[in-house]
Amino acid sequence: MVKIYKIEFGDYIYFGSTKQKYLSSRQSRHNHNLKHKPVQRIYKVAKENNISKLICELICECDADERLLKENELIQQSSDKTILNDRLAFCDEERKREIYMKYARSEKGKRSKRECDKRYREKCKSRQG
Repeated sequence: MVKIYKIEFGDYIYFGSTKQKYLSSRQSRHNHNLKHKPVQRIYKVAKENNISKLICELICECDADERLLKENELIQQSSDKTILNDRLAFCDEERKREIYMKYARSEKGKRSKRECDKRYREKCKSRQG
């Protein structure tokens, strides 16, 4: 079973899910990230609002195959609060392709491709020699 949870403070809300046995374990990880790795939007906004501890509230439990649909449904239905999720829990194949193509055309994507090609050529060269 998968747990779907929310973190709410002020006018902000974040939805998440976890396969961990205890929701408190996931909450602990969120609080660690808040203190030590505030990279994601939820942690940045929490810091800006002087939130020092995030509380995970269990919404429901569901099967793993329902998890992403349920999480996305909650994200899309919550229009009264500011959603802190950086992205939906999943996207369809067309959206995945669109995201990949955007990345592939970006400078970071092009650089990554060049580095990958270079490693491949070196690997082939070492096999021949």
